[in-house]
Amino acid sequence: MSTESGEHHGYSPGERAILRAIEELNQREEELMATVEELTAALNQVKGDLEAQTGAITAEFTKLEGELTNKGIDPAELDSIKASLEGLDNAVKGIVVPTT
Repeated sequence: MSTESGEHHGYSPGERAILRAIEELNQREEELMATVEELTAALNQVKGDLEAQTGAITAEFTKLEGELTNKGIDPAELDSIKASLEGLDNAVKGIVVPTT
């Protein structure tokens, strides 16, 4: 016997209090779900940005390796940087954004 305005006719005061509490919980749940959806969208955007940036950095690094090789310079000294970039790339790819 609930109306859209949240009025509860025909219930005892205790039952009305319980129904109001349930309505408040339902509203809070809706607010929290909206917040979760906003955060999920933001995390997906950040992940996409990170993937784009690590991809661009990796591409530039690969060009640098090629330029060094073309100049007769052994790019092996860059191996630690390359390993770090690969680790970063793998970490970004491993980010899992929860779905709602």
